[in-house]
Amino acid sequence: MSSLTEKENVLLSMTRSGDPEWIPVVGDCIDFVFSREVKERPPRGQDGKDWFGCSWLWDEQCLGFAPDLHQPYLVEDIGKWRDYVTFPDLDAIDWETAAAIDTAESDRENKVMRIMLESGPFERSHHILGFEGAFIAMYENPGEYKALIDAIADYKVKLMEKLIDAYKPDEIFAQDDLGHAQGPMFSLDMYREFIKPAHIRISETIRSKGVIHTHHSCGRMESFIDDLLEVGVQILNPIQPCNDWNAIAEKYSDRVSFEVGADFNIAREKSTEEDIRGEVRGIIDLFGPHKNIMLGVFPSNKTCLEKMDIAIDEARSYGSVFYNKE
Repeated sequence: MSSLTEKENVLLSMTRSGDPEWIPVVGDCIDFVFSREVKERPPRGQDGKDWFGCSWLWDEQCLGFAPDLHQPYLVEDIGKWRDYVTFPDLDAIDWETAAAIDTAESDRENKVMRIMLESGPFERSHHILGFEGAFIAMYENPGEYKALIDAIADYKVKLMEKLIDAYKPDEIFAQDDLGHAQGPMFSLDMYREFIKPAHIRISETIRSKGVIHTHHSCGRMESFIDDLLEVGVQILNPIQPCNDWNAIAEKYSDRVSFEVGADFNIAREKSTEEDIRGEVRGIIDLFGPHKNIMLGVFPSNKTCLEKMDIAIDEARSYGSVFYNKE
């Protein structure tokens, strides 16, 4: 019988500071906290606007939000962004009261507290400008686009300071998608010019307060990993299978931890139970020996909800004995 709690075991994987006794399953060892005062999206399940005034639609099939393309973007002309972008007044919020309510049932002894933060600097820029508008701004008015990113970073840094001081989390999970299914959304040079300095400031803020920094990016984002490690990222999520898993595990396992999502076959209507269990075992077999993996099972659509239990069961059963095999 293990002497470790779920929290102690997963922290060994997250920080690469010792030998975990089993493969941590994210839902078992992490307490997900969304601050009630952070309005990066409308209330879950509802269409509406976020606290910047950007419009969103709730997609019930995908269980998530998408920008409402029927509404105009907040900013049409990057040169006039200061006339339309109003940052939330973070000093006016009672963060201590919000934290007390949001963490009232948190199990701090046995689970890692993870603060979830959506819309990193790049994402927020294209929520404001639209995808096309953000990319055009990079080329046509790079000075103003950089000024917008810097202002977003100022807001993000202050937000994280408020959250960390009030909630005292173990981990900040910061989202900023950099890839699509086939590759990066922009060149490394553009990332380094516009986005990386903001990521560095965010990571330094998180780590300076003794909190673990997890960076989430969907898509094929492997070309950014070296830069993200220079930024200070400690955990990468979700390392989707469009990336070269073998190359990533071989090159980076001694430098960063991985929260890998077992979410491919559970999202496919025609996948079998063996498909799902095989995917989970394959992830564990590849990343597990490095002792720096957490395995997540995430519902990216309603089909997932019907099959998640299979993946979770395999993750628990196979992961519980993986480190005890001969």
